[in-house]
Amino acid sequence: MTAQHHRAALAGLAALAGTLAGCSDDGAAPVPFEQYCERYAGIACEFAQRCDCLAGATVEMCRLFVDGECADEVEAPVNAGRRSYDAEAAGGCLAGLQSLLRDCTLAEPQWPEDCDRMLVGTLAAGRSCESDADCVPGLECHARACTDMPDAGQACLAGADCAEGLYCGDDEVCHAPQGVGGPCPEGNEACADDLYCDLRTSLCAAPLARGEACRHANAVCVEGLYCAVAAGTCEPLPAAGGDCVESSGQCAEGLYCDGDSGTCRERLPAGAACTADDQCASDDCTGGVCIADPGGTCPLF
Repeated sequence: MTAQHHRAALAGLAALAGTLAGCSDDGAAPVPFEQYCERYAGIACEFAQRCDCLAGATVEMCRLFVDGECADEVEAPVNAGRRSYDAEAAGGCLAGLQSLLRDCTLAEPQWPEDCDRMLVGTLAAGRSCESDADCVPGLECHARACTDMPDAGQACLAGADCAEGLYCGDDEVCHAPQGVGGPCPEGNEACADDLYCDLRTSLCAAPLARGEACRHANAVCVEGLYCAVAAGTCEPLPAAGGDCVESSGQCAEGLYCDGDSGTCRERLPAGAACTADDQCASDDCTGGVCIADPGGTCPLF
């Protein structure tokens, strides 16, 4: 395995371990700031070794990598004074992580409140920042400064920006996204998630279901469907062996569109000849060959 794949595997471990690190355990002992990253790396890498997720790296390599990632994400902003550290919440994070990683399947990991409480932004309005997390709760990092962003009904900041989850309307006032049937003169940004702006009516609409007419210019079909030109309706993406020319190169999940034949084919296993990443089950075509997913069947990847 190459050094690049070692790094990719360890990066995947660090990313998911970070997601899992928030499971709380009421009554867990506080963790001193100077011990957090070392203990965090130890828990994550013990799991990686036990569950065969090291992808050829050593436990020591894993510890060094995860500890370094943790130092960048936890120690650096605290030492710089951008965030405060809650030792009690940190103890809950590590206790929850250790409990969750007893099971190699990582069934339904969830981000808990303890990780949200562990680091809190300390910078007041006007202070220089690198991310929203650096600012005191309620402020956002805008143009690299902690800013009290305008709420719904207030004038947009600089005629364009609003608090998270809002959009700036043509009237330069912040608004909550519209539901089905709500006006959207500004386009899709005015509509709630999973909706789109139907340009025929300038109203927010739900994506179209199978069999619904989709010939209008900006029609959106539900996930897994496409607008079939001949029928003029939303239809399922083509299965293996199906025509993917009409679907503009789209195929059902787990398939790719063979440009030479114009048909959908099963994605290729490791070792198969390839010309593009999307042909491979691992999404990695290197040197004309599909490369194995560095994590194999490990649930971290």
